[in-house]
Amino acid sequence: MENTNNNYIESYINLQSLLTMQVEEQCHDDFLSFVRLVAPTIVSGFKMGRHIEVISDKLQKVQDGELKRLMVFLPPRSSKSVICSKLFPAWYIGRNPEHEILTISHSDQLSSDFGRSVRDIVNTEEFQKIFRGVALKSDVRAAGKWKTNQNGTYYAAGVRSQIAGRGAHVAILDDAMSEEDAISSAGRRFIKEWYPAGLRTRIMPGGSIVIINTRYHYDDLCGWLLKQQEDMSDYETIPWDVVRIPAWIDEESSDLLDLPIGTSYFPEWKPDEVLQIDENEIKASNGARYWNALYMQDPTPEEGGLIKKKWLQNWDDSNLPPVTLSSRHSTQPSLLVPRLTLVLYKHGVYSISTIKTGKAMKILLRI
Repeated sequence: MENTNNNYIESYINLQSLLTMQVEEQCHDDFLSFVRLVAPTIVSGFKMGRHIEVISDKLQKVQDGELKRLMVFLPPRSSKSVICSKLFPAWYIGRNPEHEILTISHSDQLSSDFGRSVRDIVNTEEFQKIFRGVALKSDVRAAGKWKTNQNGTYYAAGVRSQIAGRGAHVAILDDAMSEEDAISSAGRRFIKEWYPAGLRTRIMPGGSIVIINTRYHYDDLCGWLLKQQEDMSDYETIPWDVVRIPAWIDEESSDLLDLPIGTSYFPEWKPDEVLQIDENEIKASNGARYWNALYMQDPTPEEGGLIKKKWLQNWDDSNLPPVTLSSRHSTQPSLLVPRLTLVLYKHGVYSISTIKTGKAMKILLRI
């Protein structure tokens, strides 16, 4: 009987060891598996959402050399930095311990925090089992600057810090613009000068760039880069792959995440009723533009993209400008205005009619 029990115990131990080895091998090769294993150890109460699976798949393609330019737009507190700026560089350098990684943020402090997290992951026993033979170099292991025992380097810096002399097989820009810089014309001008002359010149041949961005402004770094891509369509450039996921699922993100239109992008953590409270409170305190930019990934000019404040002018019904041509009609659904009909007249008059209670309301705007 005792021998039988010992055999069961030995078989159990062998099976457990075999399963552990399989998990380690899978985590070595598959980034999503690495995320599932390691994320709960660095984020208390970590929740896996469909958007995390999508981002992980894109980052897998970055590592595999299939994707060279990636932008990720998600609402705040979506675990995007955990996935892109902490777990991915750790996993990447485990697979490529001789490579160079560069992380840029709007401040030295934030970038160093990312570097510290990546370093601490690399230094764990779990990581050492997955990536055997990869370790930190004992004499260079500061939070924002450390090396592997195979001469790979990780360097973190603020956007205004010196990165000359640094190279990058992968450059990760996580909130390279602060809110203050994004809404400042001087801040936006700086980043547009810094990117081509600073960051872009640091990329190794065949290297990749990943940008995780909070969309405070329509003409931020990502908006500018995407506009450049349109303007340079006649030239051979590397196209940006954009993952854009708004807080409330739209048609495009519904296809991407396989979630119903109009529902929360992250139901495992923010069900519809919680997200609705977020929207109400943020709109009440910061306004609809703030919600649309940060949470819906739809930044617009201060005055909006269609009608400028300076165009507004009152007319008396008896003294309207002459109207000779109706040239365009468009209908757009709205939570506050169920039906909005826009008519553009030849002499520059917009007539906006809304049907809500059975009565028509007319607003005349001069352009």
